[in-house]
Amino acid sequence: MNLGNVDAFAAGAVGEPGQRTFLVRVVVNDASYWMLLEKQQVQSLAERCLDLLRTNYPLPPEQPADDIGVPEEVIFRVGQIAVGFGDDEYTFQFAPTDPEVASVEFTATPSQVLGMCYQALDSVGKGRKPCPKCGLPMDGESCVACPKENGHRR
Repeated sequence: MNLGNVDAFAAGAVGEPGQRTFLVRVVVNDASYWMLLEKQQVQSLAERCLDLLRTNYPLPPEQPADDIGVPEEVIFRVGQIAVGFGDDEYTFQFAPTDPEVASVEFTATPSQVLGMCYQALDSVGKGRKPCPKCGLPMDGESCVACPKENGHRR
């Protein structure tokens, strides 16, 4: 499904740390499309897009981001993401994990992409703190699954 040029592009999370759902939201002609991602996919998408932006454009320190909103209906879980760029636009393809479902393609402006990047990285950074010994997410002040503490992960 090719959505064309988007009106808004956002990536982030809804919910409390440890219970969050990571999403991408694309708005075209007042219609919103939400796709479910893993935290690492959101982080990788933002980091890769920032690398591409830095290579091709002088970056301002920050851009206002489009609101992620509250998902009405998630159209699919994302399996693969492809990013391309051309003359003042970035092209995205989000492929679902289910091969029976069609991919979503769209284009966004560099400023829309930059806003998405800052918002996504801010959202990823608001998660649970990593264990200083193993890097796994901590539950409160302890890492109950720390392999460095008990020799294995539960």
